[in-house]
Amino acid sequence: MTLPAPLHLDICPRKGGLKLTFLLRRVSSSPLAAYSAVQFTTYETLKSVFTDYEDREAGGKGKGKLGTGLKLVAGSLAGITSVRFSFFLLPP
Repeated sequence: MTLPAPLHLDICPRKGGLKLTFLLRRVSSSPLAAYSAVQFTTYETLKSVFTDYEDREAGGKGKGKLGTGLKLVAGSLAGITSVRFSFFLLPP
């Protein structure tokens, strides 16, 4: 059983050639760039906030390292935030 090729791979070589293939690739990946930018920015911001909080709790003697649990929380919140703000940009 062979799976059918995605629509843009089937049409582009016949209709518009390689130029159209790369144009469609750029258009379909641009929402992913916005999604990744929001996720990365949110994760780095939350990491610095949690690190500052850990340092204050340690009385200023913290080493600036973040535990695994708080990294997991920061990553989870970053993923939720990026989905929330870029949901309508992603193709169906």
